[in-house]
Amino acid sequence: MRRLLKAALFPPQTEWEQRAGLAADGWRCLDRLSRKLSTHLHFEHLGVRGVRERLREAATEYRAAPASSRPKAAQFAAATLDQMAQAPITRTAYLGIRHLDLPVPMDVAGVRFLHAEEVPGLTEVLRTCTTSPPRLVCSTEVAAGTDELALMRAKRAATTALALVRQKFLFGFNAKIYPDQIAFGLDGTFAWSRDGEFEKAGWWALDHPMEEDLSSQREWADGLCQLSERRDALAPRLRERVDTCLGWLDIAARSSNWLVILPAVYSGMEAILVPESTGLKASTVTVRSAAVHVAMGQPFFHPAEARAGYDWRDRLIHGQTTHEVNEKDALEFAEDRRLWAFRVFADYLAVATTLGAGSVREVVSHLDTGPARDVCQWLEKQGDHGQKVVEEYREALHPTKGRRRDPDQRWLRLYHDQAELISVLEAWPLNDAVPGDLARVLCVARDILVDSYYEYEYTLVAMAWGLVALEAGLRGCLGVPRDARATFGTLVGRARRAGLLTKHEAAALERHGAGFRNGILHGGLLLPKPPPTSYSPEDAMTFLQAIHDAMSDLYGRAVFRLPSSGDQSPAATSRD
Repeated sequence: MRRLLKAALFPPQTEWEQRAGLAADGWRCLDRLSRKLSTHLHFEHLGVRGVRERLREAATEYRAAPASSRPKAAQFAAATLDQMAQAPITRTAYLGIRHLDLPVPMDVAGVRFLHAEEVPGLTEVLRTCTTSPPRLVCSTEVAAGTDELALMRAKRAATTALALVRQKFLFGFNAKIYPDQIAFGLDGTFAWSRDGEFEKAGWWALDHPMEEDLSSQREWADGLCQLSERRDALAPRLRERVDTCLGWLDIAARSSNWLVILPAVYSGMEAILVPESTGLKASTVTVRSAAVHVAMGQPFFHPAEARAGYDWRDRLIHGQTTHEVNEKDALEFAEDRRLWAFRVFADYLAVATTLGAGSVREVVSHLDTGPARDVCQWLEKQGDHGQKVVEEYREALHPTKGRRRDPDQRWLRLYHDQAELISVLEAWPLNDAVPGDLARVLCVARDILVDSYYEYEYTLVAMAWGLVALEAGLRGCLGVPRDARATFGTLVGRARRAGLLTKHEAAALERHGAGFRNGILHGGLLLPKPPPTSYSPEDAMTFLQAIHDAMSDLYGRAVFRLPSSGDQSPAATSRD
């Protein structure tokens, strides 16, 4: 807050800063502070927009105060934050559960499952909401800035606990568990018709969820409690990633659609196996998922199945067609991946708690230094496909060294991403009469301008390279040998007198092009001036586009100009 107030003392300079009411550094500080405070219990009632607006008003007020009577930044910041803060509400939430019963009381993932009649007065209160109050409820204590946020947190906690129950239920028995036992969906009815007449109707599944009574399953309940204890023992940062994984596995568990199951399963695996934001994730998930089992001394699923599932995940999330897929086989494969993911999840909890890890990176570092090497050795013996997985995995661990680049702000205000710039540059026309070698040089200039999206200094290189191509084109069309001394301005003047350039084009090139060329090549202009005095991206694009237009006009007119007895043909000079 003190940094924000100090930054507010610097008056806005650019038009954008004046609209924001803060200089660029102050606005960045405001944004960071707003996002941080909006997640704090005492400030979340305002939301990020409300916090940002209150802080911006405070910064404006602080700047407007006379310097002689302006309070100290620390005092003003404390007073402002005290006015904004609000004590959070703390409550115990009881959420009803349907189609399920458990051995109660049972603590799972931070909530407690119990029967409503065990809490005095709870059943009577629930009757005001429904005529058939639930028997099983889960309770959890929540603290939040508003009632809405409190309810959302209670629901999220209950959902996480139920997701863990559902995973253990799905894979905690030898008997097959059907999706209808744990999820809502299609009611299972269908009808056939031909030529407008109905022929047959039927059903393939139950039309309502099954009631589940697990109250007598003590051994299964003990396994569930062990999973919950391991999850609860994790460090907060790692537990958040585990809960994210559990959320994705729950989405997969509640669906009978393989198009949903596969992306959800692999998103869950990425949450606990891939701390990296970029890289070859398919091979990373393949190797590390097997390494989790190896670390626990357990047999692992064939990594080829894990890789195949990830390839399907990529196809699905990128919108590729699946009309050629056998739906029955695809669903069986997706159900197998759900079992695989749960086994990886369960062993992952055991590995993480044994290590006492505080983050995903610590867990995968342990996997990469030992168990993953064993998996890679096994894969390398499986042929070319296994070797490719190992190579990609090792590349992900040690990517090609290179510094991270962010878009230059001058480009970013014009185009939201580099692809937009590329699409604009690719649309620039170029006369077919321009020789292929010069057209290629102009293509290189455009590519350099594309790279200037991240390194703004490249704009100078792009424009200089375009001028070099134009000068070569002038020499070619005028028949001036390469070793003949002729300045850029001289070539432009001769081209104008020969009718290859209009008077306007020649004046623009002589006024801007010659000075710019000489400034770069003679060392007077090697770097653009820093913002805000440097030329804009629009100026750089206009300059390079003018070179393209001039080159197109130059060769377009040269083709139709009848050569005199002392001239060479444009075709011959361009080859020279």
